[in-house]
Amino acid sequence: MSNTEPRALPGGSSVQTVSLDMVRALVADADGAVVVQDSEARVQVANEAAMSLFPGLVIGRRPEPTGSALFTVAAAPDAEFELTHRGMRLRVRRRELGGGWHSWRVLDTEPGAAEEPAEPGQATDSRFLNEAGLRLAALRDVPHTAREIAELAVPVLGDAVVVVLPIPRGRVRWWRSGRPDPGRARRPSPSTAPVLAAALAGHVQGARVMSSEEVASLPWLSEMDGEVLVIPLPGDGEGIGALVVSVRYGYDRQRHRTLVDFAARADLAIARAHKWEEYERAITGLQTTLLPRELPVVPGADLSAAYRPARGPLGVGGDFYDVRLRADNSALFLLGDVCGNGAEAAALTGRVRHTIAALDLVEQDPSRLLYLLNDVLLATQSRRFTTMVAGSMARSGRGLGLNLTSGGHPPPLVLRRDGEVEEVALPGTLVGILPHARFPHCRVELDAGELCLLYSDGITEARSGPDGVHMFGQHRLTEVLTSCVGLPAAEVIARIERAVDEWTGENDRDDVAILAVRAEP
Repeated sequence: MSNTEPRALPGGSSVQTVSLDMVRALVADADGAVVVQDSEARVQVANEAAMSLFPGLVIGRRPEPTGSALFTVAAAPDAEFELTHRGMRLRVRRRELGGGWHSWRVLDTEPGAAEEPAEPGQATDSRFLNEAGLRLAALRDVPHTAREIAELAVPVLGDAVVVVLPIPRGRVRWWRSGRPDPGRARRPSPSTAPVLAAALAGHVQGARVMSSEEVASLPWLSEMDGEVLVIPLPGDGEGIGALVVSVRYGYDRQRHRTLVDFAARADLAIARAHKWEEYERAITGLQTTLLPRELPVVPGADLSAAYRPARGPLGVGGDFYDVRLRADNSALFLLGDVCGNGAEAAALTGRVRHTIAALDLVEQDPSRLLYLLNDVLLATQSRRFTTMVAGSMARSGRGLGLNLTSGGHPPPLVLRRDGEVEEVALPGTLVGILPHARFPHCRVELDAGELCLLYSDGITEARSGPDGVHMFGQHRLTEVLTSCVGLPAAEVIARIERAVDEWTGENDRDDVAILAVRAEP
């Protein structure tokens, strides 16, 4: 469920919508225990007082029927009633919230006449469950989570524990306590292992006892002695696994309750780890298409580049560069900066790079490429735009000849052999914002050992100091470049990165891209 999904709450004769986040905030500040359930009786919100009073509550799950008689009361809307819970008399109000949702609010608590004593081990098991929940919450991948579940449960919940998770092609992976590496096996058959097969399919609820014949039919469970229980891990209903727990001397009521509570935490942890793995696979797929390619070998050129996205979950950003070798041994090169950063900027970055790659097959003039790219971006009606320097390089009699064009990007810098740094001023229009754009162009000749630097404003606008108001600036970039006469392109890039790192310190950074094109000496 989305945290911002609107839910209907009664407000006199009209209906108002509020977000689940707002409900959580209201409940957190309420006096006394408050629990909110959705139309399917799952707990969606519970404040600290409620979690303390009803320790078996799990967000996203229906309350266990044995946890409290409160959640089995068929009360009339907005009714108040009294009941006994764990030796206390509770005065409770149920309120309808609309859409099948309702809340329970404990208005008053009083010690009962004959307070029920806590069961032996209850406080210890509560500490165990809290610690287990914290340890599992820190894990983000399925193998480590499954292994941790198996190890945590022994010896508190059983003598041996196996976590069983289905995998494709009719197989399962399993993790056993005391065994560092997982195993693989065929998925249990309903004909020989009906209890475990039903649990893995999500067809049963609660703990079930496996027969000795069923245990013996699975070689990877055959070492489990005593009573063997299976607790399903239902996930979102499709069945994501099962816990298999053995104990030599059986279970008392308290231990059984703790096992069920632990299984609920294990279920959430495995489901969360699956989501993280799906997320990371998606990120890796995006990065494969969006991160810069390895630089090609261009005859007569010494190339180097650096790319650092701003901090964020994608690991990609709005800055980009590319070099594409052509059949005649010339090469297209470009460096740009999409407006903004993060996922939307990264998506436009990929679109720009792929569009340029396609257009380069039919148009090799850099200025014409920018005009065509401008038309493509306008046709998509995107609200974002990009700045860019594009060029072509090819060997010339003096070293390398560069044809450069620019669309609103910081000017390229040329380092001459005598240490002079020249700014190549090309005040073009932003790409993708105006139908009648202007992209001026010029030619630059690099003698052997001379270098042209393309960079994004993440370099010149890198900020220093505790208040982050002092920018690195183009004058500092020029100073660093002046000290790089005669150095290979890779060392020039390294020096610029070190200078910017020292300048920014621990301050946040924008996306950064740098490309150095040097004529081989």
